Amino acid sequence: MATQERLHKSLEILKTLSINQPPDQAKKKEKIHHCYVVAEAFSNPTIKVSSNFTVLLDVAIETFLKLSDDNDSDVRMTSDECLNRIIRAVSDRHLGKVQYELLKEIQKNGSSRSLRAALIRFSQLAHQIKPTKGKAYAANLLPKIVRIAERTEEVIHETLVACLPKILQSLGPFALDNDLKELLKSFLQNINKPSAAIRRTSASCIEIICRYSRRPSIFTSYCVNCLLDLVIPVDVVQDAWFILGVLQCVKLLLTHLNNVSEVEDEQSRVVQKLVQPIATNKLLQIYELCIYYLTNPDHNIVNASLDTLNTLLLNAPNDLKIMLLNPNGIDRSRIHKSLSVNNIRSPSAYFLINS
Repeated sequence: MATQERLHKSLEILKTLSINQPPDQAKKKEKIHHCYVVAEAFSNPTIKVSSNFTVLLDVAIETFLKLSDDNDSDVRMTSDECLNRIIRAVSDRHLGKVQYELLKEIQKNGSSRSLRAALIRFSQLAHQIKPTKGKAYAANLLPKIVRIAERTEEVIHETLVACLPKILQSLGPFALDNDLKELLKSFLQNINKPSAAIRRTSASCIEIICRYSRRPSIFTSYCVNCLLDLVIPVDVVQDAWFILGVLQCVKLLLTHLNNVSEVEDEQSRVVQKLVQPIATNKLLQIYELCIYYLTNPDHNIVNASLDTLNTLLLNAPNDLKIMLLNPNGIDRSRIHKSLSVNNIRSPSAYFLINS
């Protein structure tokens, strides 16, 4: 009973202490003290039999996530440490509750520090989500990540690219195609951002989404089509960072040309037999695009073109090798205005767009 009273008191004090107040040494020590009191209380077995334990757990997680955005670095470090202790202490019987509270914080899309704290911990626990709840978590989380991807803080995007593999490895099989398509669109829009960090992380996120989807070949083809449509025809002048973003993302997607995982559902299995991961015409477009940008005056674009060309040749399927080794050469240009881009769009992209 005394433990529960101390826990109640410390939580109330932590809730009343504003995180936006000017630095105060006395209040800093008070916050740190009560953080440890709360963590110790949840480590006590007697508190777990309390009738309002889940309510206390809700308040504690919410409070510590708020303190993750405190002005004082010592308070932030202490709150992170105590939150980890609480999660370890209650995960044996209340893991689902912890996952739900972290999801609620992600859905708030609040301060960058609190959001990152929730994303990191949710990704670490994602592999323990029960299969019966996978569809619900995917339906609630993915639309929120779409909104998070629109944020401009580079540190948020760095966190996303670190967390998405763990999250989608667990929730990808339960995600609806439309949700994944919207998620891809949000990251594709970041490809033309001036920030190199946002372009790089968004390109990696696109590759991660395609890899862990139920139909990787179709989503990869869809993304390649979208990316090429951004820079073709090449007669239109584009910003350097725009070209760099496209080349970087295409390079990552090309690494999976010969490593497309099996699809799950019967409908996808039929489509897999009809289409290749990326149409040969699209691969020829990428090849020609890389050659074209080798003459660009920007050395960054030249380097990106060489990297992409190298990746393409290392992972080239047999159909592309045959066309590139043809003594007569490539029959025509595929990146100028004279050719309609839509005429060579791959079937898999049409399937996804119309699904």
